[in-house]
Amino acid sequence: MKKEQWKDTFSDAMNELSDEYVQESRAESSRRGGMNWRKLFGGIAIGLAAAAAVVITVIGVSKLPNGNENGMPPAAVSSDSLETGGEEIIDKGQETAKETKAPEAIPVSRLTTPEFPETTKYDTDNLFDEKTYDQIYAESRERMEYAKQLSDLDMSFYREALQEMIRDSEGSNPLCSPANMYLALAILAESSGGETQKQILDALHVSDLETLRKQIKALVLSNYVDDGLMNSHFANSVWLNSFIDYREDTLMLLRDEYFSSVFQGTMGDPQYDQALRDWINDETGAFLRDAVEGISMDPANAVELVSTLYLKAFWNTPFDPSRTEEGTFHGKSGNSTVSFMHTDMDTTYFYGEHFGAIRLYLNNNYYMWLLLPDEGVDVRDLAEDNQALSLLLNHGDSELYNSETWAQKNAWAIIHLTIPKFDLSAKNDLNESLQKMGITDAFSKDKADFSPLVETDQPVWVSKAENGIRVAIDENGVTAASYIDMALAGAAIPEDEVDFCLDRPFLFSITGAAGTPLFTGVIEN
Repeated sequence: MKKEQWKDTFSDAMNELSDEYVQESRAESSRRGGMNWRKLFGGIAIGLAAAAAVVITVIGVSKLPNGNENGMPPAAVSSDSLETGGEEIIDKGQETAKETKAPEAIPVSRLTTPEFPETTKYDTDNLFDEKTYDQIYAESRERMEYAKQLSDLDMSFYREALQEMIRDSEGSNPLCSPANMYLALAILAESSGGETQKQILDALHVSDLETLRKQIKALVLSNYVDDGLMNSHFANSVWLNSFIDYREDTLMLLRDEYFSSVFQGTMGDPQYDQALRDWINDETGAFLRDAVEGISMDPANAVELVSTLYLKAFWNTPFDPSRTEEGTFHGKSGNSTVSFMHTDMDTTYFYGEHFGAIRLYLNNNYYMWLLLPDEGVDVRDLAEDNQALSLLLNHGDSELYNSETWAQKNAWAIIHLTIPKFDLSAKNDLNESLQKMGITDAFSKDKADFSPLVETDQPVWVSKAENGIRVAIDENGVTAASYIDMALAGAAIPEDEVDFCLDRPFLFSITGAAGTPLFTGVIEN
C-alpha cells in the first residue's frame, strides 16, 4: 500500500473509531474538529504533558511497637506467601533482617508489581506499518469499551472536589486533579473499615466496594495509553513500615484491583525515602521532581499510600512559534509581561450566561477546555456555575450537544486564539478539604479504622494528605494542567469570527476518557 493511501486509511479508521466512541455525535464537529493524523505523524512535537501525585500518610502510629525477643522488628509481611504472576516474591530485605541482629534499617524490598496491559508502540522510523496500526487500533477499541463503563459514573465527587480546591484555595493559580484524588481515596476506602470506610465511599458517591473496584478498573484502563505518541497512565503504590504487621489479602487486592505496587522498608531510612521519590519520578516522567524532592516518611508512620497521574499528548494542531510574541496579562494581582501564542481555528464556541468557552483537541479523545468569564465575573465563581460545570463534567459529545443546557448555546466559528505560555506548580494540603467533604473519621486518632490493612493494637489514622501538581504549555502542547483565557461576553452569540484573547484570569480543564476531569485549574496571575 502506498504511504499516502495508508495515511488516508489510518485517518479514516481513527475518525470512525472516534465517531463510535461519542455515539455518532455531530458529524460536522467530528469531521472538522477530529484528530489531524497527517499532521500528527508528520513529526509534530509533543503537545501535552501533565502530572499530579497524591500522598496519603496512613498512618500516624502513636507509639512504635517493641522489637521481638531477638531485638528485631516483627516481620511485616511473609515474603513466602506474596506472589505476582504466579511467581513467589523473594523479599531480600526480610531475609537480611532475619540474619542480622538489630539492624537500623532493612533494605528496601518491592513485594508486588501490578500487571498492566501490553501496549504496542509506533516505530518512529516506520509510522505507517500496517501490522502496528492494526494492533494499536485494537488496543484503542479496548480502551473505549472501558470508557463506556465510565459513562454511568456519578460525577458528584469530581464536582465537589473541583469546587472545594478552587473555591477555598488561598494561593494564586489553584490547580487540582479530581481524577487523581478519586483514585487515592478509593485505595484508602479499600484499606479501611466500618464508619471510616462508609464516609469515604459516601464522599466518592459509590454504594459499595464492588462497584468502586469496577469503576477504578474502568478509570485506569480507559486512560492507559503508551503508544510512543501519547503517554497517559495512573499508578499506585503502598509503602509499608517494617515495624508493623499487615494483612496480605488486602495487599494482594490492592495489587490486583487497584494496580498497586507494594514496597517495604524502614521509615526514616534515607534509602527508603529516596526509593519513594524515585518511584514518583519514574511514574511521572520526572516532571514533579522539584515537588517530590522534600518528601520523606516519618519513622512513626505505618503506611504511605501514593497515587500518580501522568499525561503527555499531542495538540491536534500545534501553534506556530513564529507567531509567539510578548504581551500583557492582566492578572488579579497586577499586570505582567508574558509570551502569548496565537493561532486561528474553526471550532465550536460555547456561550454561557457568564462566560465563553472553547476546547482544544488532543489525540485519543482527550481535550483541554478553556473558560473565560465575562468582564466583572470572578473566575473562581465558575466553579459554582452549573453551566460551566456541565461542560467540564460531561460524558462526551453525545451527552454534551444533546443536553438541554447546550443544544442551542453553541455555534461554529473561526476562533482567533491568543493564549499565554506558562509553567505552574502547586502543592495542596488535602486534610481540610477532605474533611469538609465528610471524610472525618479517617483523620481521628480515636475513630479511624484501618484494620483491613494494618494488624496492630496501636491507634492508626491519616496524618497527612498532600497533592502535588505541575502544569505547563508551549507551542507544542501542555504540561500538567493548563488554562486558557477568553475575552468574550458569555451570553452573546458569536459572529462568524471571534477574537479569543486569554490575557486575563480564566479556568481550564484537561479531560480524558468519557470526559473524566484529569487536571483542572485557574490562572489568575
